[in-house]
Amino acid sequence: RQCPRSMPHAATGIRRCWYQRCTENGYNAVLVDLTRDNTGSILLRAVNQKNVDGVIFLQSIRDVFLEVCVSAQLPFVVLDAHELIKDIPSVRCDYKEATECAVHYLLENGHKQIALFGIGEIPAFFRETCAGYLKALSSYGMITEDAFAYSVLPTPDSVEHALETLLSYQIPDA
Repeated sequence: RQCPRSMPHAATGIRRCWYQRCTENGYNAVLVDLTRDNTGSILLRAVNQKNVDGVIFLQSIRDVFLEVCVSAQLPFVVLDAHELIKDIPSVRCDYKEATECAVHYLLENGHKQIALFGIGEIPAFFRETCAGYLKALSSYGMITEDAFAYSVLPTPDSVEHALETLLSYQIPDA
C-alpha cells in the first residue's frame, strides 16, 4: 500500500506514512520534538522503560542523547545531517540533486521563470540548492544569469522583502 501523496502539509503526511509503516510492521513508534521537549524526557523515559529498539534523530544529536543510546546499546542514525560527525551513523540528503529534480519537474510541466528562495544562514545548504537549480536551468538551455535565486533568512520579513524584490523585476510562474 502506498502512503497518501497529497497532504495539506508535507511533514504531516510524512509522519502519518511513517506511523502507518511502523504499525504495519509491528513497531512502536515515538516521535519526540526536541525543540519543544529540550530535555528529551519522552525519549529518555522510553529508553529507560526499554520500549525502544532504535532511534532516528533529525539533523543533529546532542551529546546527552548520544551517551544514552551508546550506554543502552541502541542503534541510532542521524537523518538529514548537515554536518557529518566521525563515528556517528548519518544520512546526508543531497540537496543539489533534490533541487535539480524539483526544477526539472517544473520545467517539464511548462514553467519557464522559476524562482528559488533558499536559507542563506546555512551556506552549504544554499550553495547546494543553488547548484541544483542552476544545473537544471542550464540543462534546458536557459540563461543562468536570468535565474531568480534569493538567499533569505527563515523569517517572514526576509521572505517578504525577497518576494517584493523579485516581483518588482518580473513575475515568475513557479
